[in-house]
Amino acid sequence: TGVHIAKDGTLFFNVQHPSGSNPYPYNRGLIGVVNGFKATDSFTDLAVPEGADQQKVMTAAGEYQILGRAGTAIPGEVFGARFGQLDNAAGEVMDFCNHPDGNMFLPVDEAGSEGSLYSNWECIPGGVSRIYIRNNGTTWDVVEGENVDFASVNGTWTNCGSTVTPWNTAITSEEYEPIASMDAWKDNLGPMSDYMGGQANPYDYGYLVEMMPDSDGDGLGSIVQKRYAMGRFSHENGVVMPDLKTVYHGDDGTNVV
Repeated sequence: TGVHIAKDGTLFFNVQHPSGSNPYPYNRGLIGVVNGFKATDSFTDLAVPEGADQQKVMTAAGEYQILGRAGTAIPGEVFGARFGQLDNAAGEVMDFCNHPDGNMFLPVDEAGSEGSLYSNWECIPGGVSRIYIRNNGTTWDVVEGENVDFASVNGTWTNCGSTVTPWNTAITSEEYEPIASMDAWKDNLGPMSDYMGGQANPYDYGYLVEMMPDSDGDGLGSIVQKRYAMGRFSHENGVVMPDLKTVYHGDDGTNVV
C-alpha cells in the first residue's frame, strides 16, 4: 500500500497488513522504497507468488529497502519515539499502530536526492511519521525523523491515502469520518478521547490535512492544517491537479467518489 512515485520516478510503497507469522522482518508494518528501478523502466512481470514467497516483498526489478518498521526507533528522534507510536495528552505511550499507509516525499532539491518522507499510520487515533532521507547513490540513508504533532488540530484519524501538492506539501487523508450520533461517538471516539485527555468531538475528523516541515530554523516539527472547506467524509485521497485549483477526491466506500 502507500504507492508513491516521486518526480524522478523513485517508487515508494509500504507493507500495511502483514501476518504475524511472516518471516522477519516482514511480520510488522514497513515503510520502504525500491532501489535500482524507476517507474518508467521496463520490467518482466513476476509470476503469482507461491509458498514462502507469499510472505515476502517480491519485486520484478530493483531491490526493496526498508526505511522504517513499526515499533522500531526513529533515527535521530530527539525524544526516542518509534514508528507508529501514539502518545496521549500526558505524553505517555498509548499504542503502536502497525498499519503504515500513504507516502508523501517532499524533495528539497531538483534532483530529488533528499528530502522529507511523510508516511501515514492508519489507526484511531491516527499518526504520521516524517523521516529525512538522502540517496547515497545506491540506497537511501535515513538521517533523522519524528512523529508529526497534531495537537493543534485536535489529533488526526485513520490516515489513509496521501498525495503531494504541486507546491510541494503533503496531504494526508482522514478516512471513515466518525458518525456523530450519541450512541456511535461513545464507542468510536473512546480511544480518541483518551488520546486527547478529554472528550473528543466527532466533527474534528474526516478531512484532508496539509503538512509541511516547519521552517522556523530549529529543524523540528511540521506545520499542520486541516482543509475544512474540502468537506468532511471518508477521504481516501485528494489529488490537486496542475491547474492548482481542481481537486479530485476519493471516498473509501463502494461506488463513490
